[in-house]
Amino acid sequence: TISHEIGHSLGLAFFVEDLDGPTEMFHNDGDFENAIMDTGVDRPFAERAELAGAGPQRFIEENREYLLQILPRR
Repeated sequence: TISHEIGHSLGLAFFVEDLDGPTEMFHNDGDFENAIMDTGVDRPFAERAELAGAGPQRFIEENREYLLQILPRR
């Protein structure tokens, strides 16, 4: 949950449509396996706690690409 909330503070989830104006969409568009920025409904406790073979939690490729665009790199 902490990683999910930090994702919000970094601007995730970003959508290409946000370039034209805020879409007011704040989570991944869909239910992705073990994705940190999915909506709460799509992240049941077992997935969040990595029970019964779930996990590890991750940012999906679109989230990662956005972070690589906005965060400084060496």
